[in-house]
Amino acid sequence: MTVLRWRPAVLTDVDALTDLFAACEQKDPVGLDVEPDRVRARLAMPGLDLARDTLVAEDAGRIVAYGETADMGTGPGVLRIRLTNVVDKSARDQATRRLHDWLIERASQLRKERWPDLPAMLGTRCGAGDPERLQLLADADFSVVRWEWTLVRDLNAPVSATAAPGGVELVPFDRRYDEETRLAHNEAYADSPTAMIPDRESWPSHATGLPTFLPDASVLALDSDKPDGNEVVGFLFTLDHVGVDGRPAVLLHCLGTRPSWRRRGLASAMIGNALTACRAAGHHRAELHVGGDNREAVRLYTRLGFAHTGRGHAILTCRPPTDR
Repeated sequence: MTVLRWRPAVLTDVDALTDLFAACEQKDPVGLDVEPDRVRARLAMPGLDLARDTLVAEDAGRIVAYGETADMGTGPGVLRIRLTNVVDKSARDQATRRLHDWLIERASQLRKERWPDLPAMLGTRCGAGDPERLQLLADADFSVVRWEWTLVRDLNAPVSATAAPGGVELVPFDRRYDEETRLAHNEAYADSPTAMIPDRESWPSHATGLPTFLPDASVLALDSDKPDGNEVVGFLFTLDHVGVDGRPAVLLHCLGTRPSWRRRGLASAMIGNALTACRAAGHHRAELHVGGDNREAVRLYTRLGFAHTGRGHAILTCRPPTDR
């Protein structure tokens, strides 16, 4: 049996990690970054200490495993910590358990160092084709919050326009509203235990500062009845992307509305607007991820022309041992 070499990740690992993530996504997707620019942005994420928050395993100089603990912000009153466990199929027997144990231990350390007085929630993803890790997580008291599935749409087919609700103006992303969009995002996702709640420093790495961000195909919904006419009540971020089949695509990465604006048709209008912009720009395929238990969203996406790919992953959470 080959003895793996373990060490922290470094910025020069970008290409090797891109290859690892892409290979794992093709076999068992969990929504990993598979473009070098996005992997580079991930490693450079504010608050991520590569020397302490990452761990890689090498086999004969090839990276076969990657672990990461990331502070995802607080809200409401709970520290959210994301655990990333990526292992090539050839190394699962040697690496999965070690990464799992290291991630739990490092998450506890991170919580004590940064937010010792706050309760914490650990979140992670696991592919449908990795039952061994799913069982490992269950044994550690993780529970499945939801299953997320990948849907795809052919953009060569016409896109039906949906009018925005009254009092709302849909515009392409405008950087003048970047901070207001961050606040709208954090309000929209406050009740989602696995969502990132970024501060000003970490916000650009969430979407709007990524090199793959497509501002002209991303949408802001503005409340036109406000005195200044610019309150952001909804948003949809679109990224350049490599699809589940390895072909170029766009990813509808993050969709949200402030709670008081839900159930007014705003999501449908923003998606239609974004798809129209993508089609006009010459893109041919669009993808998104949706919770399998969110039947209303699945019906919406199906009505807008998206089809199920049959590929997905579980999102799991647990309280760290010190909070139980």
